[in-house]
Amino acid sequence: MAESRTIFCKDRKFREIVEVVRLLDPDCSIEGTEAAWTRLRARGTEGEIRLTVLVDNGEEGDRNEFLRVLVRTAKTARSTTSMLAVVESEREAIVAFLYDAELLVGVVAEPGFDADPRYEAIVSEIAFRCNGLIFDGLHLLNAMGDVLMRMYV
Repeated sequence: MAESRTIFCKDRKFREIVEVVRLLDPDCSIEGTEAAWTRLRARGTEGEIRLTVLVDNGEEGDRNEFLRVLVRTAKTARSTTSMLAVVESEREAIVAFLYDAELLVGVVAEPGFDADPRYEAIVSEIAFRCNGLIFDGLHLLNAMGDVLMRMYV
């Protein structure tokens, strides 16, 4: 079953993301240019990894997927009933970081991230190079894989 991650990046480094993905698959497919792509697809030892980028398109409401995802995640992170901060005094700084994101990278690994150990490494490297945080659906992590917040389940 496919698994996903979202990387909230403060830095828009489209070309660097392509470089990271090409370490896995030099022949990765790119929709758009290296400087402004919308989707990347790369094959691993098993399965594949797909990346989709979202940026603020300036639209209002439902026509702006970037803002919808960003605001929903930041509100969830701000809520003390939705997420537990490992260090509670850092909650507002983490929320501010999310609101400062300029680029969201959705990453889907099929059949999952364990299909190729490089898939998870790609996510971490992109977060590192683009000054980002990673949300895996249950945890908010830094580029080193340290859990900053976790969902109450």
